[in-house]
Amino acid sequence: MPTPLSYEYVYDWRIRSALFRFHIGSAEFIKLSWKARLNELIWLLVSAALALLAALTHQWALAVLAIGLALWKAVMLVSHFLSLRKAMFVLRESLRRKPSKFIKLVVTDQGLHETDGGVESFAPWSSVESFFLHRNVLGIRLKNGLWALVPESTVSASSSSIDALVKSLEERAVPRVSYKNAPAHTVP
Repeated sequence: MPTPLSYEYVYDWRIRSALFRFHIGSAEFIKLSWKARLNELIWLLVSAALALLAALTHQWALAVLAIGLALWKAVMLVSHFLSLRKAMFVLRESLRRKPSKFIKLVVTDQGLHETDGGVESFAPWSSVESFFLHRNVLGIRLKNGLWALVPESTVSASSSSIDALVKSLEERAVPRVSYKNAPAHTVP
């Protein structure tokens, strides 16, 4: 039996921020907000085109209604932008206020053993769905939608290398995906 790989790392605001950037968990809010903004922009363009067409054909009542709709959609678009911007700043500050956690991950032939705040959990290899490596963050997705995020920048010096963990995942035929293709579900 090969020596288990062992990782000790800090789960802090940088990883919570990565979750947000990688569209895992709360980042779904961002996707919905972008869809809402796109919808408002489409309605704004359609109503502006309708107002222009109505004005060119001298249908003043329709032109006034279309201009009113275009102005209302422009206000809605600006308010969506400002509320999202405010939410992102509030979220960033709230992420930084949460305390850091020290996590230990041990990779064995049986699976992944994680100790987080005294709580030990185990995930057999059959429950590991996929992984990604983006910049200095290794994300391991489990079949229940949870993630193990291992930030290379906070891994202790006594830990195994991230490359060894990637090699171990590849040897077990765990699919490697782009972080953009990693489906968003829940926050670990």
